[in-house]
Amino acid sequence: LTPPGTVKIFASAPVAYSSDVYLNYIVKILEKSMQVYTPGTTTTVLRKSCAGPLKVENVLGPITVKDTEIPIGQDSAR
Repeated sequence: LTPPGTVKIFASAPVAYSSDVYLNYIVKILEKSMQVYTPGTTTTVLRKSCAGPLKVENVLGPITVKDTEIPIGQDSAR
């Protein structure tokens, strides 16, 4: 992948574990900020990292992959 580029990762892990995976490994390896689906529809469960240059953003609504909008209820990782 040569910059600029977009990397989309679809992963699922138990809530107590998944925050550590995103914050301590994936964001640091990619060296890019990322959006993370939060379980449920209105409550943020994963920690949000907004300090520093790399950020983990919790997504409560639909996300767009290429030209396709995926509603949170159709996210197959749930």
